[in-house]
Amino acid sequence: MSWMDFWRRKPAPTPAATIAPAANDDAAVREIAAGNTAEDRGELALARAHYARALELAPALPRVHLNLGNLCLLEGDAGAAIAAYRRALDLDPAHAGAWFNLGNVHFRRREHEAAIAAFERCLALTPAHDDAELALALALTDAGHPEQADGVYRRLLERRPDFVGARANHAQLLARQRDYLAAAAQWSRVLAQQPDYPCAPGHACAARAYACDWEGLAPAVAALERSAIAGQPVALPFHLAILGSSRTAQLAAARRYTADRFPPGAPPSARARTPGRLRLAYVSADFHQHATAALTARLFELHDRARFEVHAWSFGRDDGSPMRRRLEAAFEHFHEVRGWSDEAIARAIHASGCDIAIDLKGYTADARPAIFSAHPAPLQVAWLGFPGTSGNPAFDYLIADRQLIAAEETDDYSERIVWLPDSYQANDDRRAIAATAPGRAALGLPERCFVWCCFNNNFKIVPAVFDVWMRLLLAVPDSVLWLLADNPQAQAALEKEARARGVDPARLVFAPRADLPEHLARQACADLFLDTLPCNAHTTASDALWAGLPVLTCRGESFAGRVGASLLHAAGLPELVTHSLAEYEALALALARDPQRLQALRARLGRGNAGLPLFDSARFCRHLETGFAQMVERHRSGLAPASFDVVADGACRFPRSVE
Repeated sequence: MSWMDFWRRKPAPTPAATIAPAANDDAAVREIAAGNTAEDRGELALARAHYARALELAPALPRVHLNLGNLCLLEGDAGAAIAAYRRALDLDPAHAGAWFNLGNVHFRRREHEAAIAAFERCLALTPAHDDAELALALALTDAGHPEQADGVYRRLLERRPDFVGARANHAQLLARQRDYLAAAAQWSRVLAQQPDYPCAPGHACAARAYACDWEGLAPAVAALERSAIAGQPVALPFHLAILGSSRTAQLAAARRYTADRFPPGAPPSARARTPGRLRLAYVSADFHQHATAALTARLFELHDRARFEVHAWSFGRDDGSPMRRRLEAAFEHFHEVRGWSDEAIARAIHASGCDIAIDLKGYTADARPAIFSAHPAPLQVAWLGFPGTSGNPAFDYLIADRQLIAAEETDDYSERIVWLPDSYQANDDRRAIAATAPGRAALGLPERCFVWCCFNNNFKIVPAVFDVWMRLLLAVPDSVLWLLADNPQAQAALEKEARARGVDPARLVFAPRADLPEHLARQACADLFLDTLPCNAHTTASDALWAGLPVLTCRGESFAGRVGASLLHAAGLPELVTHSLAEYEALALALARDPQRLQALRARLGRGNAGLPLFDSARFCRHLETGFAQMVERHRSGLAPASFDVVADGACRFPRSVE
């Protein structure tokens, strides 16, 4: 939607009484028209000349300032655009178009409260302004007012049920409010109204997966994969990663999404090489109490300050938590850029002289891919936040390990691969486990029974895996399945599915979310963690292993389905990696029937055993630093990025074809 063009071509009616007539207005309007034509041809300098002439002819004409503001936006000067719109409003406070454009530029700058105020003024003047109402709902959502946004969407759709864009955005809001069934229903209406609406099929499938609404879901996901491979914009990269699809489909979807939404721009002008330490820029919305922070905090503390200058660029919330304070102390430079535009953040990272920018978000919630498409650093690395390829040519490297990506699979990734020797996942060897934990009874578990456990988000549970779990419950009569209480819709669906498979739903015990130390401690009450497929446990699996709970996984076909294998190899338990659901089921049953074997696995794992490679934070830090140093050395030698292995502290190995 081009709000700016809408209001340039169709300015809101202006009451004649508010503007003094000017003899040169007609000539100024002709200059504005000529400037519009020049803009359309991309001749911005010529457009500015026409608008400057219009300003000389009629400085009190609001349309002149409105068009100047639009041009400033095209030129990338949002501050000048705001000033121009404000001048138009000084001349005519009742100019709805100027209020709308002002709100638009504030929204782009993530100045949400200012955007809300401007959109509300626009709507007070033109109550049936659909685009302003949609923009208001979006701004309310981003400002953290979902209930108000929901009311705006409902009013707008009641008046304009054919407004597909509003319906799609309402569906996304409903999903954020965890009303997944309502979100899925809205997506169904979007597809009925506009079958080719971008990414709507993926959103519809994901909403149903979050609600564990499985009827007809498998063929819908298969159709999603076929369409993605054909190059159609049917899903977000995250959809295909979590729903289960081939690496080919995931790469195709990521490339299409990037090309459509975040096309790489020209790299900024080269900087003079800065002598001294290498500068790392970690970029994320998750520098607070979050799974990513729980994994990486110790890494940030351990970076060798004699070799690396470490920056954080935080565009997420400050939750005031101890983790936030710890992270602020861990970095030499903690840049709070919440509310900044993508362009402003990219410019600031570039100005800081960082050698490597590391994206910790990928395509997960609150991600900002446009920052990296602007090439803020000479080298750009995707790591940890997203389990797959970015599909974005702006990224040079992806951090992985040999369990996640085999040498012959590198063509399925747009980045060059840096293989770490243990696992790609960082871990915190100081992660606290509560000293005391409630007993089974306090957790709603039977005192004497075998407890199967899976604390993954419910959307990762699929029918084929759930079938295995129900057969295990039937095969071990005195057992229960301990799951995360993720959302009421999923819980009701899983209980219904259990009943349909002949299992009493009471044997599914749902655990509420808990603070991390308490969550880690309560896992002592479980006997075996059962992983999911096609999307494995990630942080959830390392949590279980750190707490001393063995994890049984099944290795999948893509990055997201191989994380369990990566973690178990680094934790010294490779025998818990299976390669088919039949093998997975057989091993789970064998372990449940052999308490001594299971206890031996627990003993090998230990409780918080920092001696394992998976939990050796210093070892991981050295390996990652070796990878970063090799990237920069290669770049400074004028060589293109290339895949390589980190084989030890300070040593790397390239394939012979690269050497």
